Amino acid sequence: YFYKAFEVGNISVVSAAINLNTILAMSVAWVVFGQRLSFVQIGGVCAVIAGVILVSVNMRELFSGKVSLVKGIKETIVASILFGVVFWPVNEYITERADWLAT
Repeated sequence: YFYKAFEVGNISVVSAAINLNTILAMSVAWVVFGQRLSFVQIGGVCAVIAGVILVSVNMRELFSGKVSLVKGIKETIVASILFGVVFWPVNEYITERADWLAT
């Protein structure tokens, strides 16, 4: 989906919107593992979400009363969800087996 988004959409919009995967990974950590977010992290989450909304909505149509997404955003959202869901288990797997890399 990620490469399909680059194929059909504008690269600047897709590369900005793919950052939703970090938000999803943070949400999984918060809901599933009970990790807490600092105020700075919450501010960053809000900034990323606002930025993705601004680049993904067609502003000309928004001002005329219609809402539509820019090309490639649907594929980017699917890729972000997949990246965010897969990130946590893969990170845990690598950390358990190769924790010597982080120290």
